[in-house]
Amino acid sequence: ILVRWWDVAGLGLAFGLAYLASAVWAVRVLARRVGEFPLRPLARRLAAPVAASVVMAEAVWLASRSVGSDEGAGAFVRVGVGTVVGVVVYGVLLWVLRVPEIRRLVAALQRRSGG
Repeated sequence: ILVRWWDVAGLGLAFGLAYLASAVWAVRVLARRVGEFPLRPLARRLAAPVAASVVMAEAVWLASRSVGSDEGAGAFVRVGVGTVVGVVVYGVLLWVLRVPEIRRLVAALQRRSGG
């Protein structure tokens, strides 16, 4: 199992950790330049999307491991199913958790489509 972490999963983990470190660094720099930077309200605003992304990741993992294969056309099926499941689960969870941005997006899409 250790060999797998150095495979594609390890690459994803490395990118995720790098972006997390960059985000922490950017918040520290912003707090230093702005002065009082409201970290608690920011953390509260990010709690729902973070929770939704964790649930989405589990749903994608469960859905994609049950279809397709690791190579060839089956891999495209697996990626497609994972993408569709991820977008739907994340969007629904953001709606259920009443994230304001998703509600504004839905309202804008409804206005654009004439509904």
